[in-house]
Amino acid sequence: MIKKNLIAGLLAAIISTAAVMTPLTERLDGLSLDSLHWLRQVFFAPNPNPLNSPTVVVAIDEETFRRPPFQGVPKVMWTKQLATIITGLKDAGATVIGLDLILPTSVERHIKGFDRDLLIAMRRASQKGKLVLGKVQHQAKPIAPHPGQSFAVGHQKNIRVVNLTQDQDGIIRRLPLMVHTDDLKKGTRQEPVMSIELAARALKARPSLTSTGSLKLSNKIISRTINNRLLLNFDAGSQAIPAFSFADIYACLKKGNAAFLKKHFENKIVLIGTALDEEDRRVTSKRFITGAENFTHAKRCHYAIAKALYRPELVRESIPGVFIHATAINNIMQGRVLSSATSVINGAAILLTALFIAFFVLNFPPIRAGVLAIGICLLWLVLATSAFDGGFAMNLFNPLFASALTFALLLGFRFTVLDKDKRYIRRVFSYYLPPAIIEKMTEGDSMPTLGGEAKEVTILFSDIAGFSTLSEALSASEVATFLNEYLTEMSDILETHGAFIENLSPMKLQLSSARRWMTRIMLCMQ
Repeated sequence: MIKKNLIAGLLAAIISTAAVMTPLTERLDGLSLDSLHWLRQVFFAPNPNPLNSPTVVVAIDEETFRRPPFQGVPKVMWTKQLATIITGLKDAGATVIGLDLILPTSVERHIKGFDRDLLIAMRRASQKGKLVLGKVQHQAKPIAPHPGQSFAVGHQKNIRVVNLTQDQDGIIRRLPLMVHTDDLKKGTRQEPVMSIELAARALKARPSLTSTGSLKLSNKIISRTINNRLLLNFDAGSQAIPAFSFADIYACLKKGNAAFLKKHFENKIVLIGTALDEEDRRVTSKRFITGAENFTHAKRCHYAIAKALYRPELVRESIPGVFIHATAINNIMQGRVLSSATSVINGAAILLTALFIAFFVLNFPPIRAGVLAIGICLLWLVLATSAFDGGFAMNLFNPLFASALTFALLLGFRFTVLDKDKRYIRRVFSYYLPPAIIEKMTEGDSMPTLGGEAKEVTILFSDIAGFSTLSEALSASEVATFLNEYLTEMSDILETHGAFIENLSPMKLQLSSARRWMTRIMLCMQ
């Protein structure tokens, strides 16, 4: 029986593990990562200080479109204001500026010299390595900055891809480190995406890939990056990364408040991008911990926050794309890159959990086994969340599904195979033997043999001293009450110690002149 249980438990655990590691369950990996972000927030409540963020965002928000001089003016004609902000951020001591805002067209052909200020600002910032423009790489032709802007920054030297790759379910959880782009001389070349380029410039390092696809910044390998992918580690809420309204920073520059700019942008990586209600919003692993939206929450320089534009009760699972790039930069700069467990580690965790469930199902009653199984699953949730808080992402749901499958398989095995004989014994002997004796019979690994078994037993014949004299002084009902109390006490004591009580002959009530009661009980104890 023990061997049969061992084989059945091991086989069920292996089948369950194999079933949840098929390609059909790949989407569970993404859901697991999203859920771990939420569980980390619930159990550990991390609350990073935004002031310690190496990256800040200057956001073109809804408020910007309602402030002068931007109100009613298309973005293509914001070049003078953009030039002012680029120059102001550079002069304030920003380490590097990333423009996550692509302006592929220009009014220069219609209004000569209109973009002059922007081109000069871009030229001066890029010559010092402090400006990177963005482009979107498509299958055919990329969406790139206007040729005049490209010429101003030195073309491909200061233009990087801002593409974001999605998983099968359309959710962004990873960021490519390097991409292949078109080169006028070499045909194609490998270059870092904007986030990696900005981080590398801030660290004064040259980005490259190792043979395993890990990110290498000069001589330092960024651990946990592999296969040319960065697993994004998001913080909760909409205010984890400092964000300033584009309109407020422009007004601050026009007012000449250099102290404010220096305080908030010196030695910072600055990203300029949109943070609107609809445009350029993406769903990420942060979707369960986004919080109420008020991105441009940072301290204001000129304008007060336009509270009428924000709805505190509005919580959406998507975030502006510029914050994804900011998150990637912070992950690298702060050493908070996530590591994903390998298939071997995930498989070992799934198998081990399933084996625990198999042990419980085969050795305990179903209800108790179910309680223990729930306990193991809760323990796994805590362990997986703790590992995630340490930067190691395990698959959260596969062990739980494997546990449920193992439980169902072995419960069916017990019902159809292991417990079949025991149920038969209970049904046959339930009319003749007390439950304690039946449980002893079913505890064995073999059925009781026909014809009985020879065993040494202790037999006790018990009688009540002076019962005849006592019964003559009592009425029939009093005798019955006395015998009930006596036999109850004796039966409880004997059955507690494993005895079996049998009447050799039915107890007969004999009405005579002396009103005698004759009772003989045989007590058989194994």
